[in-house]
Amino acid sequence: MIIAYMFIAFIASLFYDNIKSDKNKKRLFIIMTIPLFLLAFLRSEETGTDLPIYINVFKKIGVLNGRAFTVLNYEKGYIILNWIIFQISSNIRFFIIIMALLIIAPFMMYIYKYSSNPCMSLIVYVGMGFYSQSLYIFRQYIAFVLILAAINCLQKNRLKFLLLVALAFMFHSTAILVLIILISPKIKLNWNTAFFVLSFSAVLGLLGNKITAFFLKYARINYTNSARHISGQGYTLFALLLMLSFASFIFLKPKFRSKSSDELLLKVSELSQNQIKVDSDYYRQLHIKMMFFAVMLQSVAFSFSLFTRIVLYFSFGTVIMMPEILKQVTRSQDAVISFFVKAAFFICMLVWYSKSPIKYSFFF
Repeated sequence: MIIAYMFIAFIASLFYDNIKSDKNKKRLFIIMTIPLFLLAFLRSEETGTDLPIYINVFKKIGVLNGRAFTVLNYEKGYIILNWIIFQISSNIRFFIIIMALLIIAPFMMYIYKYSSNPCMSLIVYVGMGFYSQSLYIFRQYIAFVLILAAINCLQKNRLKFLLLVALAFMFHSTAILVLIILISPKIKLNWNTAFFVLSFSAVLGLLGNKITAFFLKYARINYTNSARHISGQGYTLFALLLMLSFASFIFLKPKFRSKSSDELLLKVSELSQNQIKVDSDYYRQLHIKMMFFAVMLQSVAFSFSLFTRIVLYFSFGTVIMMPEILKQVTRSQDAVISFFVKAAFFICMLVWYSKSPIKYSFFF
């Protein structure tokens, strides 16, 4: 089902750039989001490794009421959210649908606001596993959407950013690491930065065991004896993030040199209406910097595979920047070459998703 959806999204992404009306672009994107919601609403209770666990926790919170805070070892924000949902309805299907709405809708809004081709971003969103994980990693993905909301107001309201990250921390403790984004305005996108990313990634990779040992002291679950998690993994993802980060830096960096008012006005005139509302240059740079952060943090996953969960927050920049990269790569190419480049990208996403596909099944 999900692979079939990726094919449809690829076709939609080819049409998207040729649609002149912003309203029609928006309609196409909304149409492409509907299957994602339906698949989430109609999935069985066995779809995803952790979904049965979260369903069981939902039932316990409803029965325990206030005692859930002392009996269950979960973040307080997640317990409160489950309690509120349970007061409305104890129906498991209702719980699954509400969680899907709370998680998927903010992702779709963020993608539409910042991506130059949201339909193509959906391919990356699904292909890199963000969608699949959102179906069963509830605590972290609620934190994730709060982080996206925080990033959305980072430029104009730092206090709101901090409050939203604090709220995200109440759903998943890893969210606190997103505070390193605050230093992003001080980072310049140049070759010195690129060299630093490579060097620091090497250092983090060498110190991976010590770093993971420190964080495991504060983990909710004891992973010390789990060979599946204390292992060297994530090399392929590291290579992909590194490649995409440098591709963004190389192909999009000229845009950041534009200083004259004429150039800025031209840049604004080329943006769709949904992008005029934001400082596109600021957030384009921010998403590239997030990818560089992801590269450095992913090197720690060589020693502890679950550290990739932390990288999630930063690697989401790839979902936004991939259409921009392809747009720049194919800008001076004819239609045939442009199609084959995009098709090659699509095949890469298919292969990536096929590495760890979710075992999907309907509830009926």
